[in-house]
Amino acid sequence: NYRPAEPTAAENPGGTFDRGDFEFLELWNRGALPVDLTGVRFTDGIDLQFGSNTVIQPGAYAVAVKNPAAFAARYPGVAIAATFGGSLSNEGERLVLNGSGGSVIRDFTYNNAFPWPAGAGGDGYSLVLVSPETNPDHNIAANWRTSAAMHGTPGAGDSQSYAAWAAANGITGNPGEDDNHDGLANLIDYVIAGPPRFTAVNGGLTIQLDQNIRADGADLILQVSPDLLAWTSLAPVSAVNNGNGTQTLTYASPLFQGRGPGFARMKAVQK
Repeated sequence: NYRPAEPTAAENPGGTFDRGDFEFLELWNRGALPVDLTGVRFTDGIDLQFGSNTVIQPGAYAVAVKNPAAFAARYPGVAIAATFGGSLSNEGERLVLNGSGGSVIRDFTYNNAFPWPAGAGGDGYSLVLVSPETNPDHNIAANWRTSAAMHGTPGAGDSQSYAAWAAANGITGNPGEDDNHDGLANLIDYVIAGPPRFTAVNGGLTIQLDQNIRADGADLILQVSPDLLAWTSLAPVSAVNNGNGTQTLTYASPLFQGRGPGFARMKAVQK
């Protein structure tokens, strides 16, 4: 959370904290064995070396914060593994995490400019790695998103698997079936929160989709075609966090400029 939201009066009763005091980052152990962080340190971006006997259990998180008092006011009860010096840059920067022996664990650069998630750059959402269990490339903006909730969820996961979504919504069929008879496969309903919206703009086509931010268990693919033969995949030109667990993705297609009818399709690919 490199650009936290401004503190509320309840979070800042003495008026001593500013928004930067609420910065945090977390490491997740995706393995089956405990990980000892003793001597593990950030050598670029922030000043942090984990102390002796700092251990992350399998599936657990180690949360490092800038100001423990501020963090505790906003996230009561969340365990703090370490405190770092310096600040996470609001404009993005390089972060390098080294093992106790000097090996590079992570070396990546985040940013606050598109295509990086805009909501993490000032709206108070945290920057969340998509499907971290797959070990995605941290340098690619598309592998990051904003947290579903304001302030993020330090010390806990932020994604929702297809199985968890299906159980919560009474879905018993397989991902390719249509349990609620809305004309969309269950997997599509997991990924999006409503039908797409099409708008003609300056001879082109704008498509908007409301996506379930936490649906990391599937990739959403949107394609357009002039003839149903050749299909072109589109990348979103913007993503806006709606504050309700969804984000609005906007796509712009130049294929339809000066042409006749065109076609669009979407699909979800389960990971």
